Amino acid sequence: MIVGLAPNLKIEGFYPGQDSAGYYVPLAQHDVSYVGMAVEARGGDAAGLAADLRRAVESVDPEIPVYELRTLDEVIDRQTWAYRVFGVLFVVFGFAALFLASVGLYGVLAFAVYRRTQEFGVRMALGARAADVVGLVLRQGATQLAIGLALGLGLSLGLSRAMSIFTFQVSPTDPAVFGFSLLFVVSVAALAGFVPALRATRVDPTVALRYE
Repeated sequence: MIVGLAPNLKIEGFYPGQDSAGYYVPLAQHDVSYVGMAVEARGGDAAGLAADLRRAVESVDPEIPVYELRTLDEVIDRQTWAYRVFGVLFVVFGFAALFLASVGLYGVLAFAVYRRTQEFGVRMALGARAADVVGLVLRQGATQLAIGLALGLGLSLGLSRAMSIFTFQVSPTDPAVFGFSLLFVVSVAALAGFVPALRATRVDPTVALRYE
């Protein structure tokens, strides 16, 4: 016989795999040495109800010890501290990896553009405009960037799902995180191609032809 229904609960904590089904049984049928109880405080400071709770329990049975009185915020903080620690570490390492990848991307693309200074001189000597040269560099860089982003997104989606066991109430495919990363990488790539190409187009074609 079903006597009542309870809302969805986290059974035995917030950790993954703890959302299994459960049911309530009377304490008289379930001999335990420790019982946890949640008390809702309406008005006033919840932390200041400790003395009132102790007196209420003593009025029922003076032999029952009352200890580990904590607010719900304290309970959640204790059970989720690992998520916060790992979250901070992942954020720090993620920004460090994004920075190093951006520096490497800028260096590679900028060096590739500098190597083509003589080619740009030939193009401009034959009548190419500065905008044509810059557009050529950006289009070629965009093709390489698109291939790299496609591979990187595929790997990041797979790894983020595998690492979801270390996160709490965080989507492994958070669009804001992926959007920011994509925008940052694309901006760095565009800057790495645009600035050196623009600088090369400002060099006199006769000087660029002798460039080594």
